[in-house]
Amino acid sequence: MAVYSAFMKSLLIKIYTYRIFCEFMLLYPLYNVMFVERGGLSVLQMSTLLTIWAVIILVAEVPSGALADMYPRRNLLGLAQVIRSIGYAVWVWWPTYWGFLAGLALWGISRSLSSGTFEALVYDELKSHGREHDYTRLIGSVESVAMFCSLGSTVLAAPVFAWLGYPGILWGSIAATILAALIAFTLPHVKARQEVERPRYLEVIKQAGREVAHSPRLLQLIAFGVFIGMLFRVFDEYASIVIKAADVSTALVPIISATVFLPVIAIGFFAHRLERYSRAVFIWMLVSAGLALALAGSFLSLPGLVFFSLFMLLLRVSQIVFGARVQYSIQGQTRATITSINSFGVEATAVGGFLAYGALSSLGGAPLALLGFGAAITVAGIIYLIVSPPARRPS
Repeated sequence: MAVYSAFMKSLLIKIYTYRIFCEFMLLYPLYNVMFVERGGLSVLQMSTLLTIWAVIILVAEVPSGALADMYPRRNLLGLAQVIRSIGYAVWVWWPTYWGFLAGLALWGISRSLSSGTFEALVYDELKSHGREHDYTRLIGSVESVAMFCSLGSTVLAAPVFAWLGYPGILWGSIAATILAALIAFTLPHVKARQEVERPRYLEVIKQAGREVAHSPRLLQLIAFGVFIGMLFRVFDEYASIVIKAADVSTALVPIISATVFLPVIAIGFFAHRLERYSRAVFIWMLVSAGLALALAGSFLSLPGLVFFSLFMLLLRVSQIVFGARVQYSIQGQTRATITSINSFGVEATAVGGFLAYGALSSLGGAPLALLGFGAAITVAGIIYLIVSPPARRPS
């Protein structure tokens, strides 16, 4: 077991606590259902909301990453949670299409400020203490603990919803974001200790772009990570709708969602053990994930959700491993910006994913959407295995 200094132990406690409150959201399993039931939106209207949300994140992603390489990352993380809480408050008072859009816009800005910023802060803090080799294990554990707490909030959402309805789960989520903001403002700032000169904004973006463009390995890692991230992003958002389509009542959606995501969360504790495997192994995981999603669409019922859970689990493993490989491959001083470039790609492709799911769902419901995506993922993975050159196993 790794031995950490008192400072590092304090840092780890804050990191874990921050992420726990970020994910302890009672509204997570129900906000998409809320759009339909409270706002009267169709699945296609909801898809347009999610698409606009992705575009907002897309536009703000790289600029916010550059800010995180210029200013204290803890301040950006704290500000992000404050903005997020305001967005949720909008939903309390304005449960219409435009109100949901305003809340998602604020949430999108918050997400952009956090995306890449947290990972860069953790990696640089570990690196400043010579512990960067712990990053994959630590980030996997932190995210899994946070998601387990999210699972707890998902289970808690059922009685809260039954008692207080949608306002209750919204106010509970607002309280959690405020606590996350307060913790974020206490996180350390490694660049302040290093006393480095603040770079210019455009120069930060140019430096990040040059490093990605001139590093084929980094570019390949980002490309594969973007595809995996897009799939996880799309189906993480539509998970409650998929569960609802499996003939599950609204009150039970949080419980079933917790059951479906339990193995997806638990795998984060062990994903770092797969770091040594080659890219081909993860391509086969992608093919298997596509088959699992197609089976979920073909047998969309409570037992069929097992295949959906397997699909998300396989994506999650690849997401953790390739996210860490991106961090290890960054050599310059624009870590947050490059991580945001990766997130930019996820959001850019997620726009198409949201629209495609909405269109397929309008034609044949959730079964057709799952079957269509599953077939496309399987074919894409097989083509990639055929045309791509063999890659060396990473050390």
